[in-house]
Amino acid sequence: MDDLRQKLEQQGFDNITYMVVNSQELVARLFHHHLRQKMSENITLYVQDPKQDDIWQILSGDKDDFLVYDRCGLLTYQISMPFSKLSMPYVENAIRKTYCKNICANCLLEVIAISY
Repeated sequence: MDDLRQKLEQQGFDNITYMVVNSQELVARLFHHHLRQKMSENITLYVQDPKQDDIWQILSGDKDDFLVYDRCGLLTYQISMPFSKLSMPYVENAIRKTYCKNICANCLLEVIAISY
């Protein structure tokens, strides 16, 4: 994922937050430190508290899903396997479209930016 982040940043796609949400399962929590060491420090690794509701369930997501949100927090794309493989263009295209297009059409941030 960091390769994609770097590629997009080099092309001017900045101010994007990348986050991995790890599973609540015990095995995932035990390997959290190992995963953190393998990941770029530019990507947030979120550890779920097993005592709280599962974020994957709250967001109707699943393992290996990519959820893309716009700057207002609106879910613009949810990409599941096999389409979420980073060797395929779907995740990158979703990030690009969300970044460049006014998908929501009700975005207050867009109205403010246009009025200045």
